[in-house]
Amino acid sequence: MIQFAAAVTSWIGEYSPIPTIPLSRQVAYGAAAAIAAAYQAPIAGVFFAMEIVLGEGLWEEMPRLALASCAGWLASRLFLGGGPLFPVNERFTLSPEYLWAIPLAILLGLGGPLYQRMLRSLRSASHLPFALIWAGCVVGILSLLRPEVWGNGDMALLEIFTSAPVMWTVGSLLVIRLVATTCCVGTGTIGGVFTPTLFAGAAAGLIFGGILHLSHPLLFAVVGLSVFLSAVTHAPWMSAFMAAELTGQWHLLPLLLIGNLLSWSVACRLSSDSLYAIATPNPTDETIPFMAESAVHPVVK
Repeated sequence: MIQFAAAVTSWIGEYSPIPTIPLSRQVAYGAAAAIAAAYQAPIAGVFFAMEIVLGEGLWEEMPRLALASCAGWLASRLFLGGGPLFPVNERFTLSPEYLWAIPLAILLGLGGPLYQRMLRSLRSASHLPFALIWAGCVVGILSLLRPEVWGNGDMALLEIFTSAPVMWTVGSLLVIRLVATTCCVGTGTIGGVFTPTLFAGAAAGLIFGGILHLSHPLLFAVVGLSVFLSAVTHAPWMSAFMAAELTGQWHLLPLLLIGNLLSWSVACRLSSDSLYAIATPNPTDETIPFMAESAVHPVVK
């Protein structure tokens, strides 16, 4: 979705009658609208464009980004309906358990660079004969174990936030989906990793809460989604608003921002690369696989 919006916006921008707007800005507007439409998250769409596509806080672009994001959000609501995509009906009250969000943010901050390294680990598989066929076979076999391996992870996320599955079920699905995602990325399968990253963070948070026998493990699924996305994308503001808009848990926004800044700081100390740097090959490395949702970054650069 993001790649499609960026590509169309870039193509239109080349023939735009308004040459005063740089092409990179026009691509950012398209990406903001795509995020808002795909995830029903207009505020996160604005910060996605600012933190990831533009790579800097250009506050003078805020009105145009907001306009584009709201346009995408309203168009999505018109055809798909409104409401959070993964609503959490439970209401979390302030308690000392909230302090466990700090070690969770640190752990997932450490896990962010490891996650990226894992995604890179099979990049040589793209040179295999019929690489996409092999990836399809792997995903097909894994789907016999858990059907939720199919798709980008939205059904698995919905299962976490609506049915609160047992820890063993979530753990096994997390491992299987990580294997499938790594295989698909390594072989160059077009599909993106944004939603799989959301699922990985939510699953890790739920497992964290289950291991510690906390009274509200679902709270830590929301926190895990947010802090892991922040660690992987290096976009703490976007990640906080994304978690709040996806789940409807707006009262957790201050906690999410604190956790995101912490996980982002830890991840940056280990690696300066974000998730979207994976799609930008180094001068001496042409084997890094193409990822659909990451294609925005090279267009802007």
